Amino acid sequence: MAAEALIVDDAYQRGYADAIADMRKKKRAERQREQAKKARRWYFIKQKAYGLAMLAVTVLAVWATEGDITIAVITVPLGLM
Repeated sequence: MAAEALIVDDAYQRGYADAIADMRKKKRAERQREQAKKARRWYFIKQKAYGLAMLAVTVLAVWATEGDITIAVITVPLGLM
């Protein structure tokens, strides 16, 4: 009888340990998904900021060259991409 109780208790302990390990694995995967989501969001924010900066450089270059918009042929498409 005592041996059966030990077997049941051992099985319970293993099941509990597996459940805890599974929970930790799921939390780690969720944390990685959140980090990837944040990284992707920051990537696009930076990309938009660089595009706006390129357009601002275009405006400054046109102003500095007193209206020559030749530089805009290259910088405007780069800024919009």
